[in-house]
Amino acid sequence: MSFNTKLTDLLKTDPRFLDDEGELVIAAVQDRAWKIDHDLVKLLLSDKEIKTKFFDEIEGHLVFDTNTFIDYISQRDFLINSYTRGLHPYDWTEKVRRGWRGGSLTS
Repeated sequence: MSFNTKLTDLLKTDPRFLDDEGELVIAAVQDRAWKIDHDLVKLLLSDKEIKTKFFDEIEGHLVFDTNTFIDYISQRDFLINSYTRGLHPYDWTEKVRRGWRGGSLTS
């Protein structure tokens, strides 16, 4: 299993990060990461490989590297799903700006 798949599957276990179709909503994950949400941190710590990538050990304490995490999940290739597959980056940015969610515009 690839690291992206492992991380996506782990994040999908938290219903706060899912849309109505069960797809991962990166903006929701980013928002919780910026707030250093305790439940998100615990979730990420639950997997050894994910913990190694997104946490630094400083004098025996684990510190969540929010910048590394957010940069990683913000990469264009992290989440290729039905919302993003085949879209030109400008098209995707424009649709997000206009409130597009999975085939319809939100009000």
